[in-house]
Amino acid sequence: MSWGQVYPDIYRSLLEGTKRGKSILRRKLEFIARFASYAAQEGITVSWEYILTLIYLNTVSSIAYRFFLDMYLNLNYNIDPKDFDFHQLDFAKYFEPECEPHWYKPVLGSVTPEELEKICWSFHYNLVTKEKIYWRYSGRAIFELWDWFRDYLLNRGVDPQLVQMIFELMMILEGKMKALTFVGFAIVDFSTVAPVKVEIRNPWAPWKTMTIYPEWLYENFVGLSRVGFCRVTGTGHSPALWPKKELSEHFAGEVEGFRKRVGLVPLSPEVMLHQRIFNLQRLQRWEERGTYHQLKQQINFRAVREVLDREGVPGSFRPPYYMFVNEVVYRKYKGHRKWKHWKENLTIDEIIQKYIKQGCEERILRKILQTIGITS
Repeated sequence: MSWGQVYPDIYRSLLEGTKRGKSILRRKLEFIARFASYAAQEGITVSWEYILTLIYLNTVSSIAYRFFLDMYLNLNYNIDPKDFDFHQLDFAKYFEPECEPHWYKPVLGSVTPEELEKICWSFHYNLVTKEKIYWRYSGRAIFELWDWFRDYLLNRGVDPQLVQMIFELMMILEGKMKALTFVGFAIVDFSTVAPVKVEIRNPWAPWKTMTIYPEWLYENFVGLSRVGFCRVTGTGHSPALWPKKELSEHFAGEVEGFRKRVGLVPLSPEVMLHQRIFNLQRLQRWEERGTYHQLKQQINFRAVREVLDREGVPGSFRPPYYMFVNEVVYRKYKGHRKWKHWKENLTIDEIIQKYIKQGCEERILRKILQTIGITS
């Protein structure tokens, strides 16, 4: 006989929860049923395979964007790429003729090249969607977001001129990704047929647009490139720098590697979705650690909800406060998304300032921290 049969009233209360939310036990059981069970993984596998084409586009879009980001950070601003997460290449050696050594010695203060790359990658999630490069935020919203990233970098001693140049670069990368027509680096079903005219957001007034004409893999645009920092890349049909075949092979290898990790694996005489193999190996871990995080979040959210109830915060204004709690609690958590690891260096006050810029009240944010017992 189960304990639920022995103590039916207690069991029922655990399952039913309250009128305003699910019980802790029900939340855990639902998580297991949806993710951490064999039956759930069979259903997820079918869904995953059905949208495999969309997943491919998402993946190769990320690889290409990260490729351009790393290349420009290295070639324009002489950021050492050996600590980058993905493309640890000295890009200057992969062009013909090889690029001359850059005169600029970037002042990064206490920020490492790896952290700088991850910060840029974090910011790009606020700019564009994934499958195709569509604008996510524009106008003043971009300035507000970047102000917070800028303050973080400046407070750690990064050269102010470099910080501004990185913001300008992020606008240019959108245009490069909208085109992506370059020989050896184009992606089927994603790239546009060249030649192409691309509208990008004006880095000095993001509510306006300006036009660029991407033609070459690495190029700098008149009016958008800092004299003395960005290399001369030629104009029209005469590029000053032509990528070597090895660079194209590196890019193709990264794309193919990711395709294999999210696609079908040949297992003679059948094929199996790699993600199914990957997920089934982790069911026990998800059941233990995944449900732990589910319960941890629910306990925190209930505490936050009580604070917001007392303060009279309307429902439509509450999501940022829940996001704030998660960001504070998990800022030092080492998850599989390595690009988030730089957040372990954030202070509580810096996170508070981020959410003040998003419309939250500082007084309520600090009450929430006091309620969940976080001081530093």
